[in-house]
Amino acid sequence: MERLVQNCDECRGWSELQSYANTVITLASADKKFEGSIAMIAGATYGGLTSSEGGKGWSIASIKTPTMSKAPCTGYIKNHG
Repeated sequence: MERLVQNCDECRGWSELQSYANTVITLASADKKFEGSIAMIAGATYGGLTSSEGGKGWSIASIKTPTMSKAPCTGYIKNHG
């Protein structure tokens, strides 16, 4: 179930570096501006972003997020679970 969290009391962090490789995102329709919507906060980084199918498919070679004792959140976040 999806719900909105209004504060960080329910946010959780992680104790180790998180690393993801070869992440693939498929949009319902092409969006050539999708690249500009990717946010990097709290030291998270990504590299090797490529698109296909005119912006419908996106691949990210690597995503890394540093350790966090509490997840950063400002305003509303979607919480699945």
